Amino acid sequence: MFRTLFDLQRPNEFARFRIVFRPIGDIGADGLEVENSFVVAVIGYRPPGGNGAEVDFVSVGAYTKDTIVTRAGTRYVDGGGYSYSAHAARLADISVGAVTRLAAADRKSTDLLRSVGVEVIVHESKHSTLMRLEYPTDNVDERILTVAAVADAFVPADVASIEAGAILISPSIRGEVPLAVVEAVRAKAGRVGLDVQGFVRIRTENGQLAYEAWPEIRQVVALVDVL
Repeated sequence: MFRTLFDLQRPNEFARFRIVFRPIGDIGADGLEVENSFVVAVIGYRPPGGNGAEVDFVSVGAYTKDTIVTRAGTRYVDGGGYSYSAHAARLADISVGAVTRLAAADRKSTDLLRSVGVEVIVHESKHSTLMRLEYPTDNVDERILTVAAVADAFVPADVASIEAGAILISPSIRGEVPLAVVEAVRAKAGRVGLDVQGFVRIRTENGQLAYEAWPEIRQVVALVDVL
């Protein structure tokens, strides 16, 4: 099942693209497990011809260094919704930027994004977000998520230099993107999209991820065009 995260039609342009989400671990029609969680459908796209420094799409979120443990073994993945969505947007042949937080040692994780033409702004953190996804059975809906370290939270200054037709806020854990940053993004984008998971998931005392009521839901949702 696909879930639409972002559907944008820019005024006065024959341009429309949609970013949709499919959970990692889903089995596609080809029998293969989904590893990249974002795909793009492009409808009647024509590149913009106007001037100005803004890009069409920017993703904002922390990089996650993922350890994925299954019965087949352990693998390591450069993750984070900010990266998956930026890659997907580039498939629409639009101009794309990304803003992330990560440890200095993980800067090379942005090389692939840069290689496909994404402009990446990196803000260094003491730690990158370190996430472990353990699948004890073959049922991909049964998993244990733990977090060993969390990147520093974004601050409004981190998004001060960006301007875009659309900005997607894609955090992994509550606190990564505070309300003040959402407000700053609102002032920089024609439309704002938001992935709710990074606002309802918290890190518990034992390091596991859990869902909890979202105290700032009304203030944040009022600033967002698309969930």
